[in-house]
Parts: sequence; C-alpha cells; structure tokens
Amino acid sequence: MPYVNYVENPCSFKGSFSFHITVNKFIYGTGVSKNLNLAVFNFTKERKSISVAVESVSMQEFAILDSRYVVSEPDIQKFNFEIYGISLGYLNDYNTVYINFDRYSESEQLQKHCEGIENTIRDSGARNLVIDFRGNPGGDFYTGLALSACIQGLDQLDWRQGIFVMMDSGTQSAAMCNTAQYQQILNATLVGSPTGADPNIASEASYFRLKNSKRSVSISKRYYGFIESPSDALYPDLTMTTSWEDYKEERDGALLQLLNFIRAKDRESIMSAL
Repeated sequence: MPYVNYVENPCSFKGSFSFHITVNKFIYGTGVSKNLNLAVFNFTKERKSISVAVESVSMQEFAILDSRYVVSEPDIQKFNFEIYGISLGYLNDYNTVYINFDRYSESEQLQKHCEGIENTIRDSGARNLVIDFRGNPGGDFYTGLALSACIQGLDQLDWRQGIFVMMDSGTQSAAMCNTAQYQQILNATLVGSPTGADPNIASEASYFRLKNSKRSVSISKRYYGFIESPSDALYPDLTMTTSWEDYKEERDGALLQLLNFIRAKDRESIMSAL
C-alpha cells in the first residue's frame, strides 16, 4: 500500500500498517471505510467470521489506551535508576541482568548514572546480560554507545557467549544502529526477529523550513553502513518470537525462550568444567 509511511523493509511495513489501520482519517481517506467516525472490522476466529463496528476516539483518548500485555513472569528484581526509557533488573534464576531499552534519554542523563549502573551489575554477580531493543523507534544512538561504555569494564560477564540483544520489527533508527554496534563492540548475540530498519541507510536528520509553503522538512544527511553485505534488515542469530498463545497468557515468549537458552548454556558450561 503506497500510503503507509515510515517503511524501510517488509518488517517495518507490517508494524506501520498495523498502526495506520487504527487511524480514522487514514482509512477514510484511502476509501477503506465509508464513514469518518465509524469503521467496521471483519475478523475470522476459529473459522467463524466476526464483524465489529468501532467508533473513533480522539488522539488524546487513544494515547492513554494500552493494549500491551503485562508479563507475569519471569520474576525480575528491579534496580532503581531514574533514566527515561531505560530500566534494569536482575533475574536470579538465570544469573542474568536484563536491561529494557524502551526509549532514548539524553546521553548526558545516562552518563550521570553510568557508575551506578556498573556497580549495580557488578554487585549482582550476573554472568549474562540481555539488552532489549524490541519496540524501540530510535533516538540518539550516542546514548546507546554511552550505555555500552558503562558495561565494558565488567569482567564478570561472559563476554564470549553471555551478551544478548533482543530486537524485532519495532527496532528502528538508532535502536537498529545500536543493535548492530553491540554485535560488534560487545560481541552480542542477536535474538528475536528482523529489525524494521535497513542497516545500511542514510540517517542523522537535518530539519529546515520551505521558503514559500513554510512547511517543515527533514532529510537524512549522513550515510552509515553497519554491515558489509547488502541487506534490508538486521537478522537475528537466534530467532525467538512471542506467539499468539503467549500473548493471550500474558507471557513474553521470546524473552522466556532466551532465558531458557541461557540456563542451558550455563549448565553446559558447568558440566564441561567438571
């Protein structure tokens, strides 16, 4: 569909399209719906057709809605850091520190907490580290580089096989850049599904206003090549996804698969050392 924007590959098309079909002006303007304030969606469930009429709401109302599932497991001991978009926790059963990199803060804000992050991870004694970029639309990738600088001195981590970065079609822009960088500078294993961004593409937006129309325009001014071979996405080393059954049961299936993989890896390492 030529009207869907923010698309770099088939993966980001799916994510962008799933948002566009919830926008009443979009589906009305493209002729999908005949009514601006009401749309009828047809679903097939267990071979039965279901039609649901949905009335439009304002963007303010839409913004407070949350359709994301609440993960009931695993049990994460959360660390308290006041960093916008970034949270840390320790999974004792898996000897793993989990960093949820959901949104980008300013790099200066993260740098202020760098020593605390390093000390907290060191005190946990964790051997494994998971950095989760799933659903992260991007920001300032220097913030991601600042985070990598905070953890590079942690000799306790299994730097050969114990660093993992999670990604999916929502991993775009700077998040995709940091994912590629972590694979290189942290020797990270990429886990999940392909990114929604092309790893070899122009970036670094420059903004200006058109003289006559006064419209604001942005253009990418710098080219980055994050991998050598041509590709439309970063592809995972380990494919792990959350199924529809996981979603209904409020489980983060991809993360649980990874944690079980880590547990098996650590057991194998212990047995080989005996």
